[in-house]
Parts: sequence; C-alpha cells; structure tokens
Amino acid sequence: MRLLRAIPGWWLALLLAVLTFPVLLLQARKLRAEIPRVGAAPGPASGVVGGDPPTVTVLGFGDSVIAGTGLGRVEDTVTPVLAAALAERRGGAVAWSAHGVDGDKIADMLPRVPLLPRTSSTSEVILLVSVGVNDVTGLTSLLRFQTGLFDLITGLHQRWPRARILLMGLPSLGCFAGVPWPLRTFMGARARLLDAVVERTAEIMEHTSHLDMHARFDASMMADDGVHPDANAHRSIAEALLQKVESRG
Repeated sequence: MRLLRAIPGWWLALLLAVLTFPVLLLQARKLRAEIPRVGAAPGPASGVVGGDPPTVTVLGFGDSVIAGTGLGRVEDTVTPVLAAALAERRGGAVAWSAHGVDGDKIADMLPRVPLLPRTSSTSEVILLVSVGVNDVTGLTSLLRFQTGLFDLITGLHQRWPRARILLMGLPSLGCFAGVPWPLRTFMGARARLLDAVVERTAEIMEHTSHLDMHARFDASMMADDGVHPDANAHRSIAEALLQKVESRG
C-alpha cells in the first residue's frame, strides 16, 4: 500500500525539518513573498464544445489547477481541454464548467459543494477534483485531510449520485523549480503522504478514481511562477483523465 510506503519518507522529512527548521521557516516566508500573484486564467468559466445539445458534463472543482493559475487563457485549463477531447472522441457535444479557487484547502472546498451548479440536463456527469497541494503547504493534519476528503466525495455523490469522480493526485513537488531545498524535500514527503490518502480514498469510494500525477509533468512544464503547471501540463493531465474516463478505470 502506498500509504505505508510513504510513512518512512515522511519521518525522514520530519527529522530534516527538525534539523533545519530555521532554514525552512525563512524559505517558506521568502517563497510566499516572492511567488507572483498571477491569478486565475482569464475567460469564461463554462461553455459547450460541439454543436449538438450536450449529453455529457465535465465539472472541475478545486484549487489553482482548476482555476488555471499561471495560464494565459481558460481554454488551456484541464476542464475544457478534457471536454474538447471527450467531444472529439465521442463525436458529440460536451458541456463544461470550472470552479477553482487559488489557495483552497480541503476545508475551504467543503462549504462550496452546495454552491456548485446542477447539471441535470445531461445524462453523464464527470467531476474533476483537484485538492491537496495547499493542504501540504498549510500543514493540514493527515486525519483532518482524510476526513475532509471523505466528506467531500460523499457530498459530491449526494449531489450527483451517478457521477464519475476523478481525483487528481498530488504532483511530485520535486519538479517545482520555484521551491528551494530543503523546503522542497519536506513538502515532497508530505505530498506523497497525502497523495497516498487520496489514492486509498478513491479505492474505497464508489464511482471514484485516482489519477497518479507523478509522471504527468516535470520541471519543463511549469508556468512562469515555477509553482503551477503550464498549458502543456494541463494537456498531459487531460489526456490521462480521458483514458481514465474511457477505460472506466
């Protein structure tokens, strides 16, 4: 189980944090001050790909990945890119909407679930969920994150009982060029631990899948701020999500 494999690395990272705490504190403060506040990708937050009445809805929900932070236009973000790929693959129209907030943690997303728009006009609903990176940086406890993720998926299923939920895993923070060592090592260990929780949660929840993000993009696929994925990364993620949708895996 990945969760058990991630624990030793977390303890080593915790030891590193104890030994280098003043450095980590300074690096975290410096990083927070220096990261450009680029905002979400400009453009409409919803649309339809294809000319016919849509039979599928792709709804993105989560943090800066869904918001498209660091990108120049919303059309390059993972939600509409997946919708376009689905429309091309199936030969029909696909509706999409994106509901991402930069900086959101699991606790921030829970009260937003009831505010998401209904999608009863289509027979198939695919929910993309991106969460966890801000819980890494915000030091959300493992138990709180696990409980929050369970509540989040339960709330989404109550709103869309037949929806397919795709949980985007946490990326390898080693490719975040904007994060210096040893802070990057500490954050990377926490990310692996939380990602293992995401994967395990997907295994036990109905109609829920986990996408391993570690191989989806590298340091060459980062936005100018060095901490958010660029358009190439969003396309790579969308391609992997399309395979998940079509394979039902």
